[in-house]
Amino acid sequence: ARQHADELRQALDARPDIREMVRNPVMLTALAVVHWNERRLRDQRADLYDSILTWLSRSREQRPGRPTAERTVALLGHLALAMQDHPDGRQTQVPQAWAADAIAGRFADAREPTEAAAAFLRAEELDSGIVVGRGADIRFWHLTFQEFLAAKSVYALRESKQTQLLLSGEKSQQRLYRPEWREVVLLLTGILSLVRFFQK
Repeated sequence: ARQHADELRQALDARPDIREMVRNPVMLTALAVVHWNERRLRDQRADLYDSILTWLSRSREQRPGRPTAERTVALLGHLALAMQDHPDGRQTQVPQAWAADAIAGRFADAREPTEAAAAFLRAEELDSGIVVGRGADIRFWHLTFQEFLAAKSVYALRESKQTQLLLSGEKSQQRLYRPEWREVVLLLTGILSLVRFFQK
């Protein structure tokens, strides 16, 4: 245990970009588990966030009726992108009913898609902790989770949709250049570079 703690401390000391994250006990736990399972912390932030979110979503995957980790991450990615691209500008907290409406289309096979989406979000608050409730509202546990999941959803779009989303309108209005989209774009770049690396 001491050796693992020393290795984790060294890995965190070498990564100023994630040092801020470990002030939170849940994030520290997630990083410790990822480090334990993989014997290292991923070099790319996008890869590291992917590992953390996959671990969090898999940790409750065995409960009956729960979606797979991949589906959970995809559903939360759609919510993250909807919050990022909200008509009133990026939202970090939204009403639970709005969140359920935002992903209801992904539950088209359910008799009541909006209720199925709301049930998924309620269970997700308890199961993975990726999203948390605040009264009648919901938010991502950490803003970087929202930004990474939004980037992952942008990556999953067809290229023409990506271009339309990021580059439509006058340059000053394009999402690509807005401050609240900066981390999403950087994480999207990280995802693209990882995909190209593994395709070689």
